[in-house]
Amino acid sequence: MMKLGIIVVLLLMSTNTYAADVDSVMTEFKVFTDFSINVARLVGFILFGASIYTLKKRADNPNQYPLSMAVYGMISGVFLQIAGFIYTMFYNTMLGVGETPTNKFLALDISSLNALTGGSAQHSLLGKMVPAETMSMVLAVLYFVGAVSFLKGIYLIKDMGQPNTAGGSSSGKLVIVHMGAGLVAMHVTFFGCMLEASFGFGLMCTTS
Repeated sequence: MMKLGIIVVLLLMSTNTYAADVDSVMTEFKVFTDFSINVARLVGFILFGASIYTLKKRADNPNQYPLSMAVYGMISGVFLQIAGFIYTMFYNTMLGVGETPTNKFLALDISSLNALTGGSAQHSLLGKMVPAETMSMVLAVLYFVGAVSFLKGIYLIKDMGQPNTAGGSSSGKLVIVHMGAGLVAMHVTFFGCMLEASFGFGLMCTTS
């Protein structure tokens, strides 16, 4: 995570960003994002299978394997396999929009990021400091980090079934924190506009 932060800083400091560099970096992070989503699906499949096996072990030792472990494990496994749908619903709820739920919605959309950093972005504080191309790359990096955080939040749902002594009582908070932080990172310009509307500080608002 620290390395990604360094990358963002270096991109912001860059003054000679070429179109080829932009396309290369954004395509690379799209690949990273797609790979993370596919890995999450595989983990979800394995987790679902392991949770079903936990039900079998529970029959022999119900005290060591509480039902909640299997249930939350299966929920987490299924949600990881349909992370795009879960993200769409979370996105619609938090941002107050009405996107059609689809499993492809979580993928990084390069054209949408480029549209965000077109003309309107240059009126934001950050847009006046760095080229639009650099902002596009920064948004791509942040989107990747946000997607990974969102997926981790879904994965942590499995821990909500743990006994309180094993940390189950605090897992729900971690789920919300990771999913919420992921959403903010993926849509930092939207939340940047909210900050501008509230405090007059539009660092990364693209609708100023």
